Amino acid sequence: MRVGFVLLLGVVTVLSLASFPSGAAPGNALTRMIATLLLGDAAHADKVGHFMAYSALGAAAYFAAIARRPFWAAPALLALYGAGLEGVQYFLAGRTADIVDAAVNGVGAASGYAVAAGLGALISFQTKR
Repeated sequence: MRVGFVLLLGVVTVLSLASFPSGAAPGNALTRMIATLLLGDAAHADKVGHFMAYSALGAAAYFAAIARRPFWAAPALLALYGAGLEGVQYFLAGRTADIVDAAVNGVGAASGYAVAAGLGALISFQTKR
């Protein structure tokens, strides 16, 4: 499972640092659809993508048993990593740093980790019965 976490972290890193064509619509078809359904505006697709990516990272960190003690360590480290990547974007052509993206990264990491912990507890409870 740790290999999966490292691969996912690599994908998120590459996507965070890659340049995209200027004028392109934010996000992709899936994130635009989710943003439209949940937030009423496809312009928020970028935030949905950040939340989904970091939720997946948070869940992967939990299942890969990365920094489970204290409980907040892995989500906090992922939030710092996401904020750091946002800071690096300030120096990259075609990218812009966004504090809201950094915040969404942290909320996504914490949410994914918490949901995974809940699922892990449920699975553990069910297997002990």
